Amino acid sequence: MIKGNIEEMLSVEGVYIATTVGLSMFPLLRNRKDNAVIISKPKQLKKYDVPLYRRGDDYVLHRIIDIKENKYIIRGDNCEFSETDIKDENIIGILDGVYRGNLYISVNNLLYKIYSVLTVKLHFIRIFYKKIIRCLAKIKQRIFKRSK
Repeated sequence: MIKGNIEEMLSVEGVYIATTVGLSMFPLLRNRKDNAVIISKPKQLKKYDVPLYRRGDDYVLHRIIDIKENKYIIRGDNCEFSETDIKDENIIGILDGVYRGNLYISVNNLLYKIYSVLTVKLHFIRIFYKKIIRCLAKIKQRIFKRSK
């Protein structure tokens, strides 16, 4: 999530750069380490774009995984669940690139595009991994409770 007066900066400057907060787009965006470069919203968004949108008072930066009936299906790269009711009027801008230290990663970079497709197509693997880790943590917790 990103904080600040983003709409104003985008309307005046056409670009907004901020350090991201949260783990929902990990590993692309690391919590409080990476800077997202947001540009004004294009007329047409497409699958794999990463729009910035409002959810209540919060700003959210998640990836479009599908488009259906003039609504975007959006999910963070590190999230299990999708949002299905995001419309064009909710979207403020779109990710143009990421600064990781001094390295700039453009959304037009071939490796970034491959990452985007694989992240969406192989999402089930990340979910399976998270479920296994949670299950192992519960087992470990039960074992340690019994040994006390």
